Amino acid sequence: MAASLLRRRCKTLVDKNVYQIDRIRLYILENIRDPELTPSAVAAALGISSRHMNKLFESEELTVGQLIRNRRLEGAMTDLSNPLKPNVRITEVAYDWGFSSASHFCRLFKKHFGKTPKDVQKQRMLNPNR
Repeated sequence: MAASLLRRRCKTLVDKNVYQIDRIRLYILENIRDPELTPSAVAAALGISSRHMNKLFESEELTVGQLIRNRRLEGAMTDLSNPLKPNVRITEVAYDWGFSSASHFCRLFKKHFGKTPKDVQKQRMLNPNR
């Protein structure tokens, strides 16, 4: 009986943690373009402490800050490589995706993708059908 109760409590705790992680991920996706979106802002908006949120993400592949940064970079990559946006400016894309500095954005972009935003734009111009 005690083992059964313990299993149920563990499952409830795991379910609650999964629910909270999903809530955090959803909030990030809904607010990803907000330049004020930071891990502490996410925690405050969801009514949990930053410490608790960091604890939840210990078993995840990325921290909350890394998740925010990677989602922004992936969105920026999509915009920069979009043939329907031939005249999009790198600075505009950076700010649209919540980065507050174009030069910082370019450094992060190159580190993440191994090529610069300018390289992506050039590639898009060479292969407009991709």
